[in-house]
Amino acid sequence: MSIASPVEPPTAMVVAGEEETRVLLRGLLRLHHFRVLGEAEGGSGALDRLREAAPQVLVVDSQLAEGSADSLVPAVRRRFSAVRV
Repeated sequence: MSIASPVEPPTAMVVAGEEETRVLLRGLLRLHHFRVLGEAEGGSGALDRLREAAPQVLVVDSQLAEGSADSLVPAVRRRFSAVRV
């Protein structure tokens, strides 16, 4: 008899300016069996958290408290090429 090893869930981080949006996105990710490692309100916070948490997926809302999604996405792709945005 072999014992199946548990499969690690994929990891994610959420970036959104509104708390309600972050709560919604966290819930959706958990519903789809992601482990949410953290969240941020804006671009600089997201970059700091990415260094610490190293998630596999970054979910970015279009409305951020600081910075913009348009500038965050290319910065993440340049600095953290393994992270899916």
